[in-house]
Amino acid sequence: MLRITALGGFKEVGRQAMLVEAGRNRFVFDYGLNVQNMSVPLQPPPDLDSVFLSHSHLDHSGCLPLLYKNGYQKDVYSTGVSHELSELLILDSRKVQELKGMEPLYSYQDAELLQRHSKAMEFRKPLDMSGSRITLFDAGHIPGSSSIMLEDGEKRILYSGDIGLKDSFLMRKADTSYKDIDVLLCESTYWNREHPDRHELAEQLRSHVEGVVNGGGIALLPCFAVGRVQEMLCILHELGLPIYMDGMGIKSTKIMLGHRDSVRDYHLLKKAFSSARKIGKSSQRMRAASRPCIIIASAGMMQGGPIRFYMKRLWKRDDCSLILNGFQMEGTPGRTLLDTGRYTDEGIDVRPRLQVRFMDFSAHAGRTELLEWIKKISPGKIIPLHSDTIDSFVKELKEKGFDAASVGNGENMEV
Repeated sequence: MLRITALGGFKEVGRQAMLVEAGRNRFVFDYGLNVQNMSVPLQPPPDLDSVFLSHSHLDHSGCLPLLYKNGYQKDVYSTGVSHELSELLILDSRKVQELKGMEPLYSYQDAELLQRHSKAMEFRKPLDMSGSRITLFDAGHIPGSSSIMLEDGEKRILYSGDIGLKDSFLMRKADTSYKDIDVLLCESTYWNREHPDRHELAEQLRSHVEGVVNGGGIALLPCFAVGRVQEMLCILHELGLPIYMDGMGIKSTKIMLGHRDSVRDYHLLKKAFSSARKIGKSSQRMRAASRPCIIIASAGMMQGGPIRFYMKRLWKRDDCSLILNGFQMEGTPGRTLLDTGRYTDEGIDVRPRLQVRFMDFSAHAGRTELLEWIKKISPGKIIPLHSDTIDSFVKELKEKGFDAASVGNGENMEV
């Protein structure tokens, strides 16, 4: 018998986590943090056998050290690049918690325990554990991202993780050849929305950025450090314009380049990164903000990082442009700017004169490819997650003839 218990990220986005009980084995898949309200998943039982991480983004990895704080003593399995990237993000998250005046969720010693217990797996190379078999498959979302398959006797479940089902400028599309899936735990972030054609959007971005810089302005791109920074580099490199990088994206790119198979075009990323100018101190920021150029900086939702410096310097300049290029969570400065036209953060509340644009470069599957993927797999049962409109998606899936179930945090389902 298999039993799945929702610990977080069901009927919501953030703090993704689940307990999977297979015979006598107890596994946790992901243990993430809601980075907006800092909420954590429900606590699993202490006698876990193993933990598996789908990818490094904090909403999937950010509470892993909390497991060790609460007594977990065994290993966390994922791809090698996911372990390195999650370590980078988790340590930064710990620092941010202190800066916000919070009581940190975990200690640096807890994070060190996680690092010591991190075990690397390769795609499509199964791990057998006391009658259960776990296999990671490429999820195409960010470098190292995985879909996790659990086989136990005659039952087979697949947790999609966050999944990208089309090639991007950074990533190859996800593995899609699955058979005889009894339960599909399916990310559903954009089940009700399509994404624009990525190549057309890239051309729009290049054209806009080129016009801004050639007009004497600065094109400012706030980016997620893991995934989005690197894709923006790959897209904009060919323009031959000066590109500055600032923030955690520098370290995360170096990690990815240490795992050359983790990206679609290693040579393009390496060339783009090598030619970009890296900023490491305030005097370099001052110089970058005083000349026509492209600046790629964290954070992606504008809620921290060096993007604050550039906004304070550039908001009055109508020859500059801010291009938001990823999901903006409610309550973040990026979302507030899109909704109200005002930039509000750390004591500043202004209506920027610079241009503000949003371009949807999401690394999640859109509606059409998600539904086509589900149809291709044809699972016995579907449990959608990673969305706050799950009930509507379940209703539609049932209307299309699928057996789908809406599961909330704290609830479980037996297979």
